[in-house]
Amino acid sequence: MLIKRIAKRMLGEGTAINSFRGVFASFEEAARNVPATQRVGYDVPETANWYRQRLDEVQHDDYPMLFWFERLLNDTQKVVEIGGHVGVAYYPFTKVLQCRDDLEWTIVDVPSVTRAGAELARERGRVNLHFVNELSDASAGCDTLLASGSLQYMHGPLFPNRVRAMSPWPKHIIINKTPVRDVGEGYVTLQYIGVSLCPYRIYGRHELITALELMGYQTVATWRKDRQVVIPGRPELSVDCYGGYYLRLTSPRP
Repeated sequence: MLIKRIAKRMLGEGTAINSFRGVFASFEEAARNVPATQRVGYDVPETANWYRQRLDEVQHDDYPMLFWFERLLNDTQKVVEIGGHVGVAYYPFTKVLQCRDDLEWTIVDVPSVTRAGAELARERGRVNLHFVNELSDASAGCDTLLASGSLQYMHGPLFPNRVRAMSPWPKHIIINKTPVRDVGEGYVTLQYIGVSLCPYRIYGRHELITALELMGYQTVATWRKDRQVVIPGRPELSVDCYGGYYLRLTSPRP
């Protein structure tokens, strides 16, 4: 109990943006340990205005995702992107790539972000860009599933179980900027994003990549981003870099 009280006090004090605190078994337990003075989660008004300056150029750490996505264009009519914000990948990707005219792109994000994204799409006349709040509302007929820097914020079932619930399963999955432990179990921590504290999932490799491989996906390519997760007092749980993966379904789609 003393350790939990100390952790709560640390979380309530001034904390560096993108720093981490605590180790928890679930998003719910992590949220219960957020001090009453702090907001919880990503769905707060301020986040809707983030990343607007990134809408017209590809970010350097998105180039691996862009590289593989370009190779899938002829095999992709519908894209579903988890955590695509207001279109931080959609706008620059469709600007630099020769995308098919009938390409449909649906972004799954929190309500504060999807409202802003839908308004921006109307302003820019993008009729093929759609926004929803749940993956289940967008998954039908998905050919390529993208998740860049977003799986760590998804509460509920683990990502492979969400893919399993899609019908049919996507032919291609691109995961980018995701903290994955090569050895050991995953866990949940809390990340301070400046305006709130977010429960934040660190995956064990067996929970994410191995689980997808057992479903019939082949890991075609991997890459890394130089970013760390450091949990104060728990050095054995640190993550040295974030991972990226392109996986292709090798068996017929269910």
